[in-house]
Amino acid sequence: ALVAKDAVLLAATSHGTIHTFSWTQPGGGPPVEGPRYMLARCGVSRLAVSPDQSRVFAATDDGALFVLDVQLLLSGQEVPRRPVDPSSFLDVVLVSRSDMEERAASMADLVNRIGETEMKSEYQLHQKDQEWSEKLRKLKDEMEAQRAAAESRFEALRRKKEQSELEAVEKVQSMERAHLKAAEEVEALYERRLQMQQLRLEELVHEKEDMETAFEEERETTKSKYLGAMKKLRAEHEAAA
Repeated sequence: ALVAKDAVLLAATSHGTIHTFSWTQPGGGPPVEGPRYMLARCGVSRLAVSPDQSRVFAATDDGALFVLDVQLLLSGQEVPRRPVDPSSFLDVVLVSRSDMEERAASMADLVNRIGETEMKSEYQLHQKDQEWSEKLRKLKDEMEAQRAAAESRFEALRRKKEQSELEAVEKVQSMERAHLKAAEEVEALYERRLQMQQLRLEELVHEKEDMETAFEEERETTKSKYLGAMKKLRAEHEAAA
């Protein structure tokens, strides 16, 4: 912060100290460090100067606010302060009584208009509330009717679905029973045919055995006849010789 017409610089540190620097040479040059002021054990976060540069406000990190009185010294002597002109801080405007009365009347008229506008607004809001309440009630009734209809349709569809599932189960069970019956009939038919084939095979075996027996008997008979004829021919041949 700068004070004394920007001739003195105030610098705060994080250790709670305020350093002062001044420019003493008229032509400029480096600043000269002045006294140091210890405010707190914590850091100084903000510095501000009053408009008349007679007060310095310092805020520290712990929430404290310090107000410092600024007193300039020139050659070891205090520099007297100039009296503060109130006009430098306040803007004063003179207003006549007629203007004030006119403004008061205008304010009263404005307040009345605002009151009338508020009443109209409240009445319109009340009407709007009634209209919206009626619309909301009708909408709720329609939604409730739609919900009841939807529930009714859902219940009907659910019953229809259950009936369809029962019919499908019955059809599947009926088909399974029909398939099982058909399989049993096929199995019984196969067993009958197998028995018939077995009987036919046994008959053929018996016929084969009978034919073999008859063939052996006929072969033996033919062999006996052949041997007898040969024996007879041999005897005749020997007798002729």
